[in-house]
Amino acid sequence: MLGLVALSDLHSLYTGSRICTMIEGDRGFSFALVDAFDAAYTRYGTAATLPLVAYLPCAVVFVSWFHQLRARSA
Repeated sequence: MLGLVALSDLHSLYTGSRICTMIEGDRGFSFALVDAFDAAYTRYGTAATLPLVAYLPCAVVFVSWFHQLRARSA
């Protein structure tokens, strides 16, 4: 699960940097096609939700593991 979280974070970094590259490509002037920019922006929106979907199960497993560890030591 931690690997999935790491991959989702890398994916969001990649999509964010791709949007920045499209916008800041030629000294601040954007010459990207509208379709290409829309596709990249949609991908960026999806990449923003993927880490949340990956973090929640990982957090549940961590809390469960921590609770079991605490119960065994008491």
